[in-house]
Amino acid sequence: MKKETTAAVIDIGSGKICGFVAGRVEGDDFNVIAGAEVRFGVFYGGKWIDEGEVASAVSSVVRQLESRANVKLDKVYVGVPSEFVSVVTRQTDVTYSAPKKIARENINEVFSGAAEFEQPKGFSPISRSSIYFILDDGKKVIDPVGETAAKLSGLVSFIFVDDVFKNTVSKALTDCGVKEFDFVAQSLAQALYLLSPSVRDGYAILVDGGFVSTSVSVVLGDGILYQKAFSVGGGQMADDLSQVLKIDYDDAVGLLSKAHLNLDFADDAVFEAGQGSVSASMTNEIIRARVEDMADSIAACVKSCPHILPDNVPVYVTGGAFCYLKGAYNTLSKCLGRAVYPAPTVSPQYDKQEYSSAYGVISIALSQSKPQKQGFFRKLLSSLGG
Repeated sequence: MKKETTAAVIDIGSGKICGFVAGRVEGDDFNVIAGAEVRFGVFYGGKWIDEGEVASAVSSVVRQLESRANVKLDKVYVGVPSEFVSVVTRQTDVTYSAPKKIARENINEVFSGAAEFEQPKGFSPISRSSIYFILDDGKKVIDPVGETAAKLSGLVSFIFVDDVFKNTVSKALTDCGVKEFDFVAQSLAQALYLLSPSVRDGYAILVDGGFVSTSVSVVLGDGILYQKAFSVGGGQMADDLSQVLKIDYDDAVGLLSKAHLNLDFADDAVFEAGQGSVSASMTNEIIRARVEDMADSIAACVKSCPHILPDNVPVYVTGGAFCYLKGAYNTLSKCLGRAVYPAPTVSPQYDKQEYSSAYGVISIALSQSKPQKQGFFRKLLSSLGG
């Protein structure tokens, strides 16, 4: 596989493991050459449901990608879900004897100084990225290169992967003959892929609702300022419908795309569900109750952020739990008291939000070999300590 033009990714979700081989096209866009996925209950509460099934699914995805793309995968980028990562932010400053023009090596000094802390036990470092830099005149900037200052301060975000997750996936890939693999936090990949630099220059909240897992990330600059996850997603919405309406789970899943939380259905309105029908109004109320419950959890995650966030910080939502549910954004907005938007669509060709984390990892993977000069703070897969 030509590393300079193509990349392979494996993205681990709570309800599926998917993979893509993609190549860069004109600009920053990409073209998917091959895709594969295996759907099953992957993890819950930050733990594998069946580690052996995970290894088998990773192997299946790798083999399918190699067959469909007609390549041998020698390197794979792995998307790590929020329940398996830890985010630590540290601020440090570097002082010089006299004002100087800031160069890229000075950014490296800030990273190195910020990395002097005891990392979370049971986790391994996978990336570091800048939140912002502060010059000695108090000016806050995203990229300080070229600025003049006698002191440079910086807030740096470090991301770690759970060693159990890392070891399980590493062994599965090694057994498939994959020689190299890098781990990328899905939240960071999504933030950099979905949210423009102008949005990230101010605070933004990114919510990724999955099958049975939802992550809440506070994004600023080129990094994740704070992150928390909870084990509820679209799967619980369908399970609620199945239990209350006494219908098959698969039929309940089908109802999620028929409901509309912005509408009030007549008492006699029904939705077809399998071989029978159910009350449209009751379906709406069951789903709305779960969405409101998830909104409470999202609000609790935001409240637990140690940084003071302005009340007007927007919320961007991605992932499969909400994107196919009509009226979900309006319901979330009412509950959260914040403006809520679907995450922007970067490419019309790849607009399925349930794959947004995979698309983000593809973007990062391809950028690693992109022939252009980049600031050190944008090299997201650097190890700690410089």
